[in-house]
Amino acid sequence: MKEILEAVFGLLIVPEAEDPLDSILAEQFQSSREQYEEEAQKSTKQTAATPIEDMEKELVAEDLSQAQAIEDTLTKQKTDPFNNKPLEVKDLKPNKDMRSMVRKYRESQIQESA
Repeated sequence: MKEILEAVFGLLIVPEAEDPLDSILAEQFQSSREQYEEEAQKSTKQTAATPIEDMEKELVAEDLSQAQAIEDTLTKQKTDPFNNKPLEVKDLKPNKDMRSMVRKYRESQIQESA
């Protein structure tokens, strides 16, 4: 784990412009290092100013609203949409793998927009 964190830290300090994750940032890094560093500092300040708890609350709120939408649909239509068999709210079970994938995707979106 330590090796992974050190590798990530190294990429944060000096990105590999020849093998970029974001070609636009790599171009900016190569053409205008000063502007790149200014933007990086600005982005870091904005992201660091938002506590992780607030970011998590935003993600959890979306999960809760989605769960509420599913429950609302089930009160109107009490059958499974795939097989038309009777279905109740108590029959629903969280898909932990899907939730984990969605959370990772949302976290990546938060980081990209920051």
